[in-house]
Amino acid sequence: MTRGEIWLVLDPTIGSGIRKTRPCVVVSPAEMHDHLRTVIVAPLTTKSRAAPFRIGVTHGGHRGLILLDQMRAVDKAGLALRLGAVPAKTLTSSLRTLQEVFAEQTAGIGSRGLLTFTRPVSLACNHDQREPWPR
Repeated sequence: MTRGEIWLVLDPTIGSGIRKTRPCVVVSPAEMHDHLRTVIVAPLTTKSRAAPFRIGVTHGGHRGLILLDQMRAVDKAGLALRLGAVPAKTLTSSLRTLQEVFAEQTAGIGSRGLLTFTRPVSLACNHDQREPWPR
């Protein structure tokens, strides 16, 4: 799987007997996929209200939203079927919005009406030193 791909994901929040699926966009980077059994996805919906942290997308003839406010980690085994990928412009907009939401220091209001920050958080981990992630 690759960042920006749309997958039909088995919904782990539903009881074990029900195999409900939902389309989701992979938002985590390949570096995570190579080392973990999980991927971070944002669900797609056609029945929700727009918000600055929800990105518009058209896929399979349907207009909808990428719900960045409902991201979750799912096991790779839950990725049932690859449905395609979002356009590069949509992926860039999604990642930029996530940067605005999760950045470190306040500076003002960003292009999507979200509080923006002067310096993004570094999520790098020094694997050679086995140091924890920066706080």
